[in-house]
Amino acid sequence: MERWLIQIWKFYKNSPKRLTIYLKCQLTIDELHEPSTKAQKVRQKRLAKAARTRWLSLSKAVEGVFNDYQALMQTLIKLKNSGALAAGLLQKMHDVKFIGVVVIMKNMLPVLNKLSCAFQHGQVSFAHMIPAIHSFIQKTIDDLDEIAQKASPISEFAASLKRKGRLHFAELSLPKLAS
Repeated sequence: MERWLIQIWKFYKNSPKRLTIYLKCQLTIDELHEPSTKAQKVRQKRLAKAARTRWLSLSKAVEGVFNDYQALMQTLIKLKNSGALAAGLLQKMHDVKFIGVVVIMKNMLPVLNKLSCAFQHGQVSFAHMIPAIHSFIQKTIDDLDEIAQKASPISEFAASLKRKGRLHFAELSLPKLAS
């Protein structure tokens, strides 16, 4: 997933033309949902770059793809005949598994980011902090278990694919499970 997020970011970063088309798609979509000019200016943004060693940037990249999936897809559809990269990204992103993983990561990465930030926060003396570290790690595990038990990312994703859901336009459907 990380590799694809970096490819998406590079696709737009390396081409002002592609970025312009993407931003125009964003504005078109925003006019449908938020007609005010102020709302459009706040909404218009660029994608974040996912970095292999930075959890927080990965989280921002996932959130960017999640929030702008419709604009990204419309841009790739417009550019699919312009080269293999656009066609490849379109094929990869127009897949229920791709956006499903994005939804799951969007729910799990904030929990992991808290743990990551705790370890990055100032000078840590592990000798004195072992009980606190164990407690924080256990809290992270508990939070992740709660997400898994509730299956909220999966139910959120299933709801977003239904009619009037935020991903309905993509015309994706979940595979039928064998009974």
